[in-house]
Parts: sequence; structure tokens; C-alpha cells
Amino acid sequence: MHQAGFVVPKFGLEALGLKNLGNVYWNLQVPSLYEEAVRRREGVVAEGGALVVRTGIHTGRSPNDKFIVEDGESKGRIDWGKTNKPIAPDRYRALYNRMIGYAQRRDLFVRDCWAGADPAHRIGVRVVNETAWHNLFARNMFLRPKPEELEGFKPEFTILNLPGFQADPALDGTASDCAILVNFTDRVVAICGTWYAGEIKKSVFTILNYLLPDKNVLPMHASANVGPKNDVAIFFGLSGTGKTTLARHFAGHVDGDVQFAPSTGKAAQGLRSKGASNARTIHSLIYRPRGEEAVEDETTGKTTMSPTFAINRQSPVARAKLVVVDECSMVDEELG
Repeated sequence: MHQAGFVVPKFGLEALGLKNLGNVYWNLQVPSLYEEAVRRREGVVAEGGALVVRTGIHTGRSPNDKFIVEDGESKGRIDWGKTNKPIAPDRYRALYNRMIGYAQRRDLFVRDCWAGADPAHRIGVRVVNETAWHNLFARNMFLRPKPEELEGFKPEFTILNLPGFQADPALDGTASDCAILVNFTDRVVAICGTWYAGEIKKSVFTILNYLLPDKNVLPMHASANVGPKNDVAIFFGLSGTGKTTLARHFAGHVDGDVQFAPSTGKAAQGLRSKGASNARTIHSLIYRPRGEEAVEDETTGKTTMSPTFAINRQSPVARAKLVVVDECSMVDEELG
């Protein structure tokens, strides 16, 4: 096994049972992840610099395929039912061990990150992926530790994401060949059979929902706005409950330019179809392509060409009195 990356921490993958691996890439920077994703034919780079990938048949979460290990840790603490379905520890262990076997001789990408912004309540999460693009997703989604924090980083939870491995419902007791298995005793979430990256984000939120209430903290998947008097407004709701409709209603009463800035092209297209003709992705509104520059990988010393972007000073955002960011949780945290 060869290990490389931005910072290789002292605490490795041995606790997960992972062994006989190929190359293990730790906390790679964006240019290196782009290069690996393209080289491995995981995706292509679009004209504006975005990495475009396909998620296969799973274009959203698979709630029927999520299971929680029912053991002494979880038995009396989970509201078991259609949403929180139990799986026996021996069934989990058998499936997990086959996933570990699948990972042998394969290259893995590892990302150490923080879930939560408050140092008093955040948890350390390690995301282990078989693809570079899923690791890039994790880098964008979660908060990144400082370099000096990475060396001694010891995760409280680990996400093992192996979408190329498929479960066997007859053997594993799963609903399909896709499975999201949460083990609160081992502090591991094992994901297989789905290439949809959102399962990583939702799994971390499941972890926060389990751990933080014991600290008198209510975790919410929401957007928070702070007013001039430090007054906070929290805006959240499930898909299809009317968040965007309500935002458009408020925007209609603003005296001045209103710019809709969703995080994805699909969301922008949906907003335009509903009358918000100026809707564009927030990244395209804030950044403009500038060209390419040579970037040296700190580990290998190899130089590659990476797309560069500049702040778009002529963006409609600069003139807008109100900017409505739809699904701000999906926006790269550096834009904050």
C-alpha cells in the first residue's frame, strides 16, 4: 500500500479493517482530485470548469435502503419504524466484511473534515471513497481542518463509501443492491450500490441528529440569516414544502433588483420555468473563467494545468438589492 497526499495523519485506516489496499490518497487538493477523476474517467470538465459526473440510476437519496444496526447502543434510543429500519449486527458484519474485501487492491481517497462550524459541538468525520469525485464532493460539503489539525486528526465517525460494491438482498436482508448502513457502536456508516453523493451528506446529518441532542443541541438542516441587530432567522423545510415559493413571494415585494442564485443548473432551470427569468447558478454569478495556470502537486511534485477563476465584478449580484440563494447548503463553503 502506498500512501500520499496533502497531510497523511497518524491515525490510519487499520481500525476499519482495510488492508491490502492499492494507493491511498489523503486530503488531496482540488487540482489533484480533478486530475485523478478525469484520468480515471469518472467525469469530464465542462466549459466553465465544473467537473461533470453521472450518478447512474440513483439521482437522489434511497430512504428504503437505509438501515441502523440494532444493538445495545441503539436499541432503546432509536424510533424504529419505516424510516429507521433495523439490521441485525451479524447481518451488518457479514455485509461490511464483504465490502472490506471488495476494497482490497483498490485505490482509495480519504478526506478528514469537520461536521459543524462550532468547535464546541463539531465532530471529526473521515470520508473514505473509491472515487476521486466523491472525495471532491466531501471536500466542498464539509469544513476543512487546518493543516496543523490534520496530522493528529482522529475521526469520531467514518463514512466508507464504496458505490461499486452491490449488496445481495437475498443474502444481506437489504431492500435492493443499494445499502446505507449506520453503526453507532462502531462509529461507521457503510454506503454501497449508489453513486449518489448526497448519501454522504445525509449520513453525516443522521450522525449529528443522534449525537448532538445529548448535548442540548438541536441540529437543523437549514439556512440561517443574521440581521443588523444580530437577530437570527432560520429558514428550512423538506423538499417540495414551499421554501423557494415563499422566497419568490418575498422577493416580489422588494423595491429593486432581485437575483435568484441557486447552487445547481437544474435548480436554475426550474426557477426560470416558474418565472424567475434571471436565475443563474451562484458560482457562475460570482466567478468568471480566467484561464489556466500551472499547479504543482505538493506530494508528487508533478505540475498540471488547472482552470482559474476571477471574481466577476460586473455580476448582477453587485447591483441586486436582494440575492436569493436556493439550497445554500450545497454551495462551496469558501463562498460564505
